[in-house]
Amino acid sequence: MLPIAIVLAALAATPASAQTNASARCAEDLNADALAIFEASAPAIAEGRELQAVVTGTARQLVMSGKIDMSAAPDNAVKAGQCLRLL
Repeated sequence: MLPIAIVLAALAATPASAQTNASARCAEDLNADALAIFEASAPAIAEGRELQAVVTGTARQLVMSGKIDMSAAPDNAVKAGQCLRLL
């Protein structure tokens, strides 16, 4: 998993840096599992892929690999998605 600073630095290079900054500020308040979803999903969202599909697929992969807790995954995916929406 990439550190949030690397993901956000890459996203900050885009023309929508004000949106990226808002997303970064939002991500600072995420718990570890939601942050893992955010970090893994951010590159695909920045490319313009559909938010819900990316976040759902990413959360599923992280649960199946044992990296995040399954019981809290839906709530954490929603939290991550709210921050990703700001990109």
